[in-house]
Amino acid sequence: MVDYVPHHAQPVTLAQLRAIEADSLVPEIARLENSIAHLERSNQELRDAVREEQAGTDVDEDAVREFEAAIKENEETIAAQQERITMIRLALEEKIGVDAGNPHYQPASQARGRANGTERNQQANGVDDAMGVQDDSADGSARATTASIAATGAERQADAADDGMYL
Repeated sequence: MVDYVPHHAQPVTLAQLRAIEADSLVPEIARLENSIAHLERSNQELRDAVREEQAGTDVDEDAVREFEAAIKENEETIAAQQERITMIRLALEEKIGVDAGNPHYQPASQARGRANGTERNQQANGVDDAMGVQDDSADGSARATTASIAATGAERQADAADDGMYL
């Protein structure tokens, strides 16, 4: 079993996630990925606004500070949500025995251009180190990765879904 030490405050523990049905966890990954995409887009718009503000002759320093504070808050939220996705994937891997590092479960954007599994494994190990995952399995097979277990259909549904479980 994998031990996981979160770096960010989380509304749920890995033990609690292990108790939730897999059918409820998979859509949560899609919802969190959708949220992250929106936050990243928002940050880009805020960075553009900061550049525009600083390029002007009459710079509003208060506006620049507000934009920068919002960017920082979004980045913290993104990191916490990415960590929560990692925790959900760990729980799913333990529940259903799916190796989240398997290229079959990678989003198309991550799977493109990768010639073999070696790069994926190296990348997954980097995520493990960065996210605080300790692999206690004998063969090193229990890993948290950024691979998506959520199906493409679930990702599309998450954007329009207003109900369901939010972790």
